[in-house]
Amino acid sequence: MKLTKKNLLSSLALATVALAPLAPAAVPFLSPAPITASAEVVANDTSQRKITLHKYAIDNLEDLGVRADGKPAKTGSALESKLAGLDKLNGVKFKISRVKALGTPAASLTNPDKQVLGKDYAIDTSYGMNGFTAGEQTGTTSGNGELIFDLGRGLAADGTYLVEEMDSTGVSVAGSSPLKTTEVKRKISPFFVHVPMTDRDTRDKLLYDITVYPKNEVDHPLNPTKTIDGQKGSSLLAGLPFRWEATVDINPSDFYWVAKQAGTIPGTNIPIVAGQDVYMDYFTITDALNPKTDLLSTKVQVLDGSNAWVDLTPNIDYTFTTGSVAMAPASTSKITLTQDGMKEISKTISGAKKLRVVYEVKVNDPKFDGTIDNEFTVERKKQGLTPDVEKNSTKPQYFTGGFDIKKTAEDTGGTLAGAVFHIATSQADAKAKKFLATDGKSYPLGTSGVNFVTTTSKSNGLAAFDGLPLTWYTDTNNNGKQDDSEPTKAQADIKRDYWVVETKAPANYHLYGEPIPVTVDLETYKDATIELSVNDKRDTDLPFTGGTGMKILITIAIGAIVIGTTMIVFEKKSLFDKKGRE
Repeated sequence: MKLTKKNLLSSLALATVALAPLAPAAVPFLSPAPITASAEVVANDTSQRKITLHKYAIDNLEDLGVRADGKPAKTGSALESKLAGLDKLNGVKFKISRVKALGTPAASLTNPDKQVLGKDYAIDTSYGMNGFTAGEQTGTTSGNGELIFDLGRGLAADGTYLVEEMDSTGVSVAGSSPLKTTEVKRKISPFFVHVPMTDRDTRDKLLYDITVYPKNEVDHPLNPTKTIDGQKGSSLLAGLPFRWEATVDINPSDFYWVAKQAGTIPGTNIPIVAGQDVYMDYFTITDALNPKTDLLSTKVQVLDGSNAWVDLTPNIDYTFTTGSVAMAPASTSKITLTQDGMKEISKTISGAKKLRVVYEVKVNDPKFDGTIDNEFTVERKKQGLTPDVEKNSTKPQYFTGGFDIKKTAEDTGGTLAGAVFHIATSQADAKAKKFLATDGKSYPLGTSGVNFVTTTSKSNGLAAFDGLPLTWYTDTNNNGKQDDSEPTKAQADIKRDYWVVETKAPANYHLYGEPIPVTVDLETYKDATIELSVNDKRDTDLPFTGGTGMKILITIAIGAIVIGTTMIVFEKKSLFDKKGRE
């Protein structure tokens, strides 16, 4: 039988019906899945080609996330949620270059960290569309951290582009008011973009506007600050212990993080693998110890999220070393965090935000007068970056002061030795005989177990009080300390009033008998001027109560006794004679 077109179709239809019961009902037999007509697998010559950058700041490399897919973040996605919590950066500079692969066969351009300029690829200097000069175009993020590179329209703009971040100054947080400036610490690694780019989710269409979200690890200033007893400065009796505090701001994840994926540390050629523990290269605090002070103890602390200072463990979390400084009359102390300490700060101490080294010291001369200031150096080095080295911009100061006394005789004008003086911090205390002791407190004279601050005049009549605390701050809120909001007195105004009392006079001289006021400042300890002259009167001549006068009285008394006795004897004899005559 001759098969006609009509007969053939009829036969197929019958076969289909006959075989239908043998096929599963859910299988569309002889009905292949249609190809999606909307998928564009061939580049068109009409679409505008673009690379759109959205620049964000991150605190640490753990926030890099996974690699982008070239598409805008979907509404409600995890990426959108993550980006919403990050600052956008204006003022970050980028350069893009169209490149061409080299070699036979041509190199596969996937990652500039793996392919080498000049060996695997070259800049396509012949490309000059849409502002490209010698194959390159530059731009700066603005408009809320966004930068759009317009590559041109049509097939002529297609190719592979190298995107590189440039050195940037004047970077700011988009939308901040007042304007918040920052510094890009670690530029992103260069990357290639194929234009147009395959949709990596469906793999069946092309993207002409490639969107990427490059993130920068921005600078976290250390802000090194040195304080003394928690203040801008301090003044207390020489020889008493006090504390220097070397404090810096920290970002916990600077010290330690875990790599989420294999590759290299951004901006470097340092390889890492997924799950790798990555530590800061080093973190040190170095302090030059003033030779006028003795170091009593040292500890390292971290301020946690509840504003409590947490001690780190010596020899586990940090090491402490001392050494000499060349060409300087001092020695250094150096604190170095260990990897255990870095991990402790990053993962164990909740909300860590500051680190400090506390040095307990004392002036090694109890008669010290003058000023001691202090400076320290903090140095940190993150992976692949140059070290950050900072010093405290203002130096806190320790103040003490003294003054000179000259003890003279009022009658001769000569000098007197052996006069003992005590000192009081108020006129009322001086009158009550309540004097300053070596523990910095005042006690009534004669209190047992107390060592009073005293001075005694020498053969040249000179005596001195040294190492006295001064009033160096302006305590406007009367809480007894220097608060950051309160002004500090100028050097010329750092002074304090004291009252001197002579408590033992030289032989043959009279105690002065009154409290003597004196103002002590940062200059009075110098010997060029005598701040206090104390003249004692000589003892007066009182009437004699012994010697020759006493002998005369005794003689007269004895004579009277003798005369009286003689008269009695004569009287008795006369009486006896009279009786005998009778």
